[in-house]
Amino acid sequence: MAVHLISGRDIMEAFAASFTEQQNTNNELEQLKNEIISLEGEIEDLDSRILTRLRNFKPTKKLFESSEAFNERWLHEQELLFRLDNQDLKEKSELEQKIKALKSQLESIVNSEEMVQPTTNNNRKDF
Repeated sequence: MAVHLISGRDIMEAFAASFTEQQNTNNELEQLKNEIISLEGEIEDLDSRILTRLRNFKPTKKLFESSEAFNERWLHEQELLFRLDNQDLKEKSELEQKIKALKSQLESIVNSEEMVQPTTNNNRKDF
């Protein structure tokens, strides 16, 4: 039967390593949260841009412009607006997918950390 002695230095090194690992995890979690917040801000900007574009689209008939020319210009502007909106909506969808992936990554880190955390003895009575 072998007896292994644990020195105070070993305990301190283990504690320091554990503390450093916890700090690294906390930093990673904070970075993921900040990235999610940033992406959500980009989505809000896209939504705002789309709404502004829709509100501002008010084609008016130019002086001496025929109805046919007006209709043609209106269709062209509508197509352009549709393309811009589709591009923004595609970008928004991509950002939402990134956010979903980051939240999943964040959740998996939190869940793995919860498994590692030591449990406390709540059955102990304080006298």
